[in-house]
Amino acid sequence: MTTAELKKQTESLSLIDIREAYEFDTIHIPNSTNIPMDQAAENPTSLPTNALLICQSGRRANSLQFILKTRHNREDLQVLEGGVNDYFQL
Repeated sequence: MTTAELKKQTESLSLIDIREAYEFDTIHIPNSTNIPMDQAAENPTSLPTNALLICQSGRRANSLQFILKTRHNREDLQVLEGGVNDYFQL
């Protein structure tokens, strides 16, 4: 999902920021929840269904999506392309 698509999103979507807590505390997308990548990888049931994974640039979120898809059959997760950088135009 692109930043433009997220900003136009009208339906309920769980925004999961997988960055470390100190990164999340510095800046984060409104209404997002922080579940660090390591925690999410170890406990995939901690992620809600149809969640949008967010990181700084999209790389970690893509990696986590791949891990959860291949190891835990989580086909329902999306990634915010460009991450927080694109959302806030950093």
